[in-house]
Amino acid sequence: MILNPELIINDKYRLIEKIGKGSYSQVWKVEDIETNNIYALKILLADYVKEGKIEIDILEQLKYEKNIVRIHNHLIFQLGDKTHICILMDLYEKDLFHYRCSSNEVKMEILKQIISGIKSMHDNNFIHADLKPGNILIREIEGKLDVAICDFSLSHNINATRRGRILQTTNYRSPEIVFGRMYDKNIDLWSLGCIIYELFTGKILFNIEDYLPHKGQNIPVVFKKFNQEMVLIYMFEAVLGKIDYTHFKYSVFFDYYVILRENKYQLIYTINYTVKESLDDITDEKIKEIVKGLLVYESTDRIDLLHCLSLFGTNYIQ
Repeated sequence: MILNPELIINDKYRLIEKIGKGSYSQVWKVEDIETNNIYALKILLADYVKEGKIEIDILEQLKYEKNIVRIHNHLIFQLGDKTHICILMDLYEKDLFHYRCSSNEVKMEILKQIISGIKSMHDNNFIHADLKPGNILIREIEGKLDVAICDFSLSHNINATRRGRILQTTNYRSPEIVFGRMYDKNIDLWSLGCIIYELFTGKILFNIEDYLPHKGQNIPVVFKKFNQEMVLIYMFEAVLGKIDYTHFKYSVFFDYYVILRENKYQLIYTINYTVKESLDDITDEKIKEIVKGLLVYESTDRIDLLHCLSLFGTNYIQ
């Protein structure tokens, strides 16, 4: 999809500049030519009309919730013989991936609002399923930070889960999704733990991209499709300790990663890579406690959002 600035969509929204690009969409800064108001316009690729309609429905239901990006309009845009769904939303200056701050106080405020946004989703029975710094927006309004969760393209109702569904960006993917186990809203809590580590250390905890330039092992071709997830499992264990594989024994992808040798479950092959990250990189003990409570292999044992918010005081408990 090739678009250019100054193009006016549906005689109403003038494209100013492209501010984001994903696998399924482009995001543009636009001006409403009638009101001169400035917005963000997410334009989905033509093959994702169905997904766009689902995202619009979710955003409409979350329209007035705290720390969720606000939808203002949606429209159909025809480009040649292609039909695109567009979503008009509030414009934010940056996402968390590109936001830099050294103040612990500011980081704590960002974290409180992220947790508030996830709670808003979960209270309305939605799983985000792709929480990551790039999907957390930040702007300043009258000297105060405003943080909002965006991109609900993989989101769905809590009751619409199914085993083996591939969700979440790899660096923030939970063990139950890696193994193809039944899952629930707690996959978002795992991603939150990874995000908090990144916010307070400036490093990605499970960074597959760090590993890829060093790979040179004799990895079985039959498992090629699952190589990234195998590395991810190795990183989990390097940082968090050994996984009890019996928890995942009947998962869809279990046999692609684990084998029974001498009556003991082990990873099928050894990964020759040293993980540099550690939870001890977090210097704030309260934050470390939260991250440890979220990055738990057994999803039902992860601390809940009310527990997280309680560490910041009663004002954040709804």
